[in-house]
Amino acid sequence: MSKHINKILLRESSKKEKALAEIKRSSRNWPLHRERCLVFFRAVAKEARSKGFSFQVVDAKEIENLNMKFTSGQGSRCDVEDNVALTFAVRTMDGVTRNYIDGVLSDISREKEYGASLVVHHRYSIGLTHVFLVPPHLEGSEQSRNEIIVYYTFNLDDIHVGRLRSLLSMLFVMQRVGGVDERSSLLDRVRFRYWKFMDARNREVVEGGVHKFLTTWEIYVFVGAVGALSLIGTYWPIVF
Repeated sequence: MSKHINKILLRESSKKEKALAEIKRSSRNWPLHRERCLVFFRAVAKEARSKGFSFQVVDAKEIENLNMKFTSGQGSRCDVEDNVALTFAVRTMDGVTRNYIDGVLSDISREKEYGASLVVHHRYSIGLTHVFLVPPHLEGSEQSRNEIIVYYTFNLDDIHVGRLRSLLSMLFVMQRVGGVDERSSLLDRVRFRYWKFMDARNREVVEGGVHKFLTTWEIYVFVGAVGALSLIGTYWPIVF
């Protein structure tokens, strides 16, 4: 084997060992950081109650442990990935759904809306932590509930209270834009579309052009406005 090939293999081996060490460090430190996230989320939920907002703090491991009490022979999903979240509380809608069986009313139920969520998600296998927003959705709705990644890192020290605090306003915007009985401004909707557009998984969309960010009619209006401004600019000296 040539010295050149051996040098490449040694360099790549060193990189792999470094990556594995970082993954082990990340997995070792995740419990501490998840607890810090939970403490922050609980403090926000408590403070929000005095302002008329209702939040729930979701601990995936706690839910997993509860589910395992009622099942047997099931592996723990939290050994592979884990997450904690701050979410707007489930809300019962005003309307009712009447269910019939063979033309006979069987039961009456009210629709539920699951609120927007701010989620911190950790994947043990690669030591990667995502922070993403999940839009609200109605129970049983087939409406897409694709989350939006707003931050990701291999260094858990980047997931601190200051960063989570800065994302709270995004959570409120997500709830206003997606909630059934919420009112959102034009700026809210533009911000939401921009975050979705800039999601790391949509990088090919960013490179692909503006057609994924604007609807067809918005593109027509935009092009028309640009054309009108160009004409005004061209004839401005003549008119004035």
